[in-house]
Formats: sequence, C-alpha cells, structure tokens
Amino acid sequence: MKNELLSENKNSNFCEFNKDDLNFFYNTIQSLLIDYRYNLGLNKELTFGVEIEYEGLYYGKTEKFLNKNLNDWESKVDNFLYFGGEITSPIMNDDKTFWIELKTVCEFLQKYQANVRDNAGGHVHIGANLFNNDKNLWIKFLKLYVCYEHVLYRFGYGECINERKLLEEYSKFLGNEFCYYINRLNKSKKMRDFQVLLDEEQSKFGGINFKHVIFDEKICNKFNTIEFRFPNGTKNEIIWQNNINVFANMVLAITENKINPEFLDYKYNNLQKRSISTRNLSHLICLEDALEFTDLIFDNNLDKMYFLKQYFKNFDYALSERNSILSKKITLGHK
Repeated sequence: MKNELLSENKNSNFCEFNKDDLNFFYNTIQSLLIDYRYNLGLNKELTFGVEIEYEGLYYGKTEKFLNKNLNDWESKVDNFLYFGGEITSPIMNDDKTFWIELKTVCEFLQKYQANVRDNAGGHVHIGANLFNNDKNLWIKFLKLYVCYEHVLYRFGYGECINERKLLEEYSKFLGNEFCYYINRLNKSKKMRDFQVLLDEEQSKFGGINFKHVIFDEKICNKFNTIEFRFPNGTKNEIIWQNNINVFANMVLAITENKINPEFLDYKYNNLQKRSISTRNLSHLICLEDALEFTDLIFDNNLDKMYFLKQYFKNFDYALSERNSILSKKITLGHK
C-alpha cells in the first residue's frame, strides 16, 4: 500500500480508510520526506507569486543579490519587520524556471541566516482570473475556505506547531466574518457587492485578502490575485512549494467543479455546531477534516500525502521556541 500512498497516478479516498489503513498511513507519514519538484502539473493558466518576509538581514544586501541574479524579483523595505524586508516574485505559473528561482532565493536567505521565525509571514498570491467573475464559484470558494480554515492555518504554520507572534494582528482568522458575507452574497445579483464586502469593508490584515481582486463582469485578468496571508514565514523552498500547491489546488477544485456543492453546503451549515474556536482547532490535529480536505481538492495521493505531512508537523523544527502550544497526538478512530 505504501507505493500507492505516494503515487501521482493513484487517487485513493482517504476518508474511507479503516483503522488498519490509518495506522499504516500514519507510519508512512512519520518517515516521509517531501521532495522539491520542478513541475506540479498545475493548469498553466493559473498564475501565482510569493512575498517572502525576513528579519536580521539588511534589505540592501538582498537587493544587490537579486539585481545580480534574479532581475525580475524585487527587494522591498517592510517597516513592520526588524532589520529586514520583503522579497517579491514576478507573476509566474507552474514552470521549472520559477521553481529554480524560488529555490535560489531560499538558499540565499539560508546562507545569511535570515530570521523568519518570529514576525515574518509568507504570503502567497494565486490568480483569480479562472473564476471568471462567476458569483457561484466565488461563494463556493468562500465556503471551502471557511469550512477548513482551521486545517489551512495549521498547515500554514509550516515547520512549526503554532502561529508566529503577530499572526492575529496581521493575518487574523476570518471564519465568522465570512459566514456573514456569504449569507449576504447569496442574495446578491451583482459582482459589485463582492467588491464592497470582500474589498472595501474587509480589513487587509485578514488571513486571506481580496484587496488585489477586481470584482467586475468586464475585467478579469492575471493581475487579479487572492492573497493567502496566514502562512508563517519560511526560508524552506519545500514549504513554499507545498503552500503554493495547496492554495492553487483550492482554486482549481472550485473552478473545475470538482467539489460536490451539496456536500460543501452540508459542511457549511454545520459550522455553527462547533464548540471550540477555529484558532484553538488549528493547534490540534483534526484528522477527519484534514483527510476530507485532501480528498476534495487533490486528484492524486502524492499531493495528499505532502499536504498531510506538513499538516501533522514532523519537521526538525518541532522543538523551536515558538512551540508554546503542543500538538494533540493523532487519535485513530475505528470504522
């Protein structure tokens, strides 16, 4: 079964695993090492980019490196970071050139021991052009995000078990607000209402940001991007790639109609029954929801396993100072 779990050609339904399957799966996850890939098999029309925040390294040194080696990447000052800055990528797609360049940037930050552990975030922009300003697709996407926000945040913590220090200030949880927006948007007939609620009324410091999206029936291009702001900072190219792959597949699962809308509505309607906050849930392993999420957005076992490896947190950094809250150990239920 191990070969099947790590296969790009198999698409098992992880939610149907029995107790023996889950035990085998968990043992496989424990020893799994995520490979850095130079092609993820994503739709080439889907664009993306990254904003890599760091501290403890003079931004001028970074700028000099980029000007010499990667002219299309930019170095910016960020006044919210201590003696550091932000590296911004060009608009890219699933191309070997981008993955090589991303790895080059991460190796530079590793070489000069930049700090990404305390205040730095790792923002990922995913193109919204494939939504074609379709109201129904946008609502489905919002429901998908809300239903699995706790899973996404824990995954987004990357190598660490819990969030960076300033996450609640600059990348806050939005589940409750989005439920209010969704209920209003369901009654709306104009994309302008999406612009008002998701752009003009929403703070830019949410875990997901729509400030770069133009909700207009006549305008939809590659410069429209959804910004995922909640991931912790990292200088590990594998974590960056894993983050991009998950957020990209969320968009593709919606735009390619891979998710059963009745099931999504069922999940959304049961949100109010939760007795624990989304933030607290993000510090736990919610096995059923995590397996469910992978089945919804991925079409192969390898992507699912890579997501779950990062979600479970079996990294060398597991004992970092940031881990003031320990992970709840996985509980294997029975079916």
